[in-house]
Amino acid sequence: MTGAVATAAATTAATATATATTAVTTASSATAGGVPAFDFAGLLEMMLSLVLVIALIIALSWVIGRLRGVTRTTSGAMNVVAEIAVGPKERIVLVRVGERQALLGVSGAGVQSLSLLEQNIPVPESAQPADFALKLKEVMKRAGIAR
Repeated sequence: MTGAVATAAATTAATATATATTAVTTASSATAGGVPAFDFAGLLEMMLSLVLVIALIIALSWVIGRLRGVTRTTSGAMNVVAEIAVGPKERIVLVRVGERQALLGVSGAGVQSLSLLEQNIPVPESAQPADFALKLKEVMKRAGIAR
């Protein structure tokens, strides 16, 4: 019986040694065969691409934040007459609807009517919303992009 146990132990040890030798040979052939186990250049390229995309997202969010002062107006029966920021995401907007004016509060939570004005507020020409092209040119001058 001890001979059978010794033979089984020897067979198990031989199988383990063969498996370890096969694993080492496989790992050696992966690097020796010209296929690197770790592609540093590919990882570097991927990381640089990721950094570039993140930088582009940050730059675009900065530009959009700078252009937040650009008023959105429409022609027709309704348009924005004036607006003023009262917080980072809050502003008060004077809107003309037909011949009447209304004050609206705009925030991240939504839009709320503050008051429907009985008399229209005369708005000086300088307070009128600027044309988008002029506003963009002004922002680009401040940023040093345009002359």
